[in-house]
Amino acid sequence: MDQAGVQLQILCPASSYPYFERESDAVEAARLCNDSFAELTHRYPERFAAHVLLPLPHIDASLRELERGLDQLGMVGATVALSVLDRSTAEAEFEPLYAELNRRAAVLFYHPAFTGLRAPFINDYKLGTAAGASIEDSVMVLHLIVRAIPFRFRTSST
Repeated sequence: MDQAGVQLQILCPASSYPYFERESDAVEAARLCNDSFAELTHRYPERFAAHVLLPLPHIDASLRELERGLDQLGMVGATVALSVLDRSTAEAEFEPLYAELNRRAAVLFYHPAFTGLRAPFINDYKLGTAAGASIEDSVMVLHLIVRAIPFRFRTSST
C-alpha cells in the first residue's frame, strides 16, 4: 500500500457475495464476512475501512445487518453486487435498502456480479471478466436511470 501511495483501503469482496435463497445461510455468510472485515479494520484503523455486506435478497435481514455494520462494527458504507440471484438490484424489492442508505447518507458501492448478463455472446467466449463486467456496469447504470433511483434516493444538501 505504501509503495502505491494508498493510505486507506476500503474492504469489500471481489465476487463472493452472501446471496443465498435460504435466509439463515445468507445471514450467516454476511455476518462471517462482516465480522472478519471488522476485526481487520479495528486492528488497523488507519489503513483499512470496510463496507457492510448484506444477506440479500432478504430485505429485512439486510436492513438489520446494515444497521449492525454501520452502528456497531463501524463500517463506512455498503457494497452490493449488480444482481442478486439473477435479479437486478435496481428492482423495486430493493428500494427499502436505498431508502435506509439515503436516510443515513451512507455510501453504496456497486460491484459487478460477473454473470456476463447470462449472455452466450459474452459467456460462451469466456469474456465475463474482460468485457462482461463493464457491460454489467453499463446495464446497471441504465437500470438505475430508468427506475429513477438516483433521483428518488438522494440526500438533500440542505
